[in-house]
This record gives sequence, structure tokens and C-alpha cells, in this order.
Amino acid sequence: MKNILRGALVALLLLTFITSYRVIGSKTDTYYRNQVAVLMYHHLSDDKKSSSTITTTLFREQLNELTQRNYHFIDLKTLKSFLSGGPVPDNAVFVSFDDGYESYHQLALPIMQEFNVPSINFLITSFMDGTKTINIPVMNLVTVRKILAETPLAEFGTHTHDLHFKKDGVALLLNNHTETDAEYNSRIRKDLDTSIAILKSVAAGGSDALAYPFGIYDQAAIKLAAESGIRYAFTINPGMTTHRTNPMAIPRINVGSPTITADMVDFMIRQRIVAV
Repeated sequence: MKNILRGALVALLLLTFITSYRVIGSKTDTYYRNQVAVLMYHHLSDDKKSSSTITTTLFREQLNELTQRNYHFIDLKTLKSFLSGGPVPDNAVFVSFDDGYESYHQLALPIMQEFNVPSINFLITSFMDGTKTINIPVMNLVTVRKILAETPLAEFGTHTHDLHFKKDGVALLLNNHTETDAEYNSRIRKDLDTSIAILKSVAAGGSDALAYPFGIYDQAAIKLAAESGIRYAFTINPGMTTHRTNPMAIPRINVGSPTITADMVDFMIRQRIVAV
């Protein structure tokens, strides 16, 4: 009887260990197939703090944890192919940054190079060309050219030229009904055309990827973006990207907050896995 009880106890402990191990994750775990978790970051700093700023230590911990748990980082080309019906690795992850801060170059890129992680940074081009300035240092044209020449891991898209603002509480990408449809269409096309032209000046072919300012958009904005040559547009709506995802409304999971630990990134992704 004791041997039976001992055997049952050993079996229970083994089952508990296996279950816990699967929850933690390992180099062989597959959590999902045929979908992509697109992660969103903004700024890295080891002394400045904000809700969208994380330390280099936390960023490295997040990437290391995802690597250890068998997530696979993909590049923009693979994501585009996937949205057209192509394959992706199991547990696929794509990394994106908004706003074009200099910390992407100085702090984020060296860490991503350690883990061989591709990424895209969406640039507010009026900041990049010196037309506008903000409190946080941003990359300029020289820096972007340097990055593109030095590593294939970095790509750039547009965050618009001068639309990352709000007027009377309404995002400038939208029509706030103080202008005619023709005026609105002309304003948005001019802005996007300007931004894309600047990107073409630093990278052959420019970019056909956009991140909506503040994640705010509507069908009119989608139409105008498409007419300007945008084929892939990223939102801040949390979720997974699947073969059914509209390429002009790609969801992203915001993990660039100082309150989001490495474990939480894994949890946030798994919470959004969909049946495909």
C-alpha cells in the first residue's frame, strides 16, 4: 500500500513539474502557429521616466525572455509575405518602434543586435528633418542613413510628416469637419507624400508602411493612405495578426511600458492567441 501511495505521489509531483514547466515555457514550446504578435515600443532611457519609456535592462530582459521561451523574431518582409498568405515560424514576433527617437539608435539597436532581432521604427519626418523639435532627441537623416548602411536589422516607416498632433482634441489625420472633403484630402495626401519622399531620400524605394498617429484612423484615412502608396498600416489595437488581418489595420501589443516585466510580455501575447 505504501509503495502504491509513494508511486502516486511521485506521479503527482512529476505531473506538477511538467505542467509548471509548460507554463513557464521552454526552447521547444509552441504556443501558436500562423499568427504574429506585433510588439510596440517608443523610447528607452535609464534616467528619464514616462509611461512609454523603459530601461535598457528591462528591454534586454524582455527580448531574452522571449528568446528563451521559443519565440521567433521575424522581419518586415516576412510579415508582409504572411499577410499575403505566406508562412511564418511558430511563435512569431515582430518588433516595432514609434516616433524615431535617438534612443532607438543609441540604446535599442545594440541590444536587438545581441539577439538578432529585426525591427521597424516609424518616423515623424518633420522632426527628423529639423522642421519641428520636441523634448526627446530624435534621429536625423544622417543617423537613419548610417543605420541602414550598417545593419539589415533596422527598417523605417512613416508616422506621418506633421500629423502627430491633435487640434481641439481631434487627431490631425482625421477630418474635424472644419474643412471640406477636398481640403481634407489634399492636406492628408500632401503630408503623406512629403513623409514618403523624405524616406525615399534615405532608403531606396522609401517605405510602404505607416503607423497611425495615436493609433487613430478611420476609413477615409485608410483610403488616403492607400492612395499615397501605403500598403501596411499599424494601429495600437491590441491583438494578434493572422492571415485574415486587414494589412491597413495591423494590431499591436504595447509592451514598452516600465510596468511590463519580461514575464508579462509572454503573458500578454498568450492572452491574445486566436484560433486560426
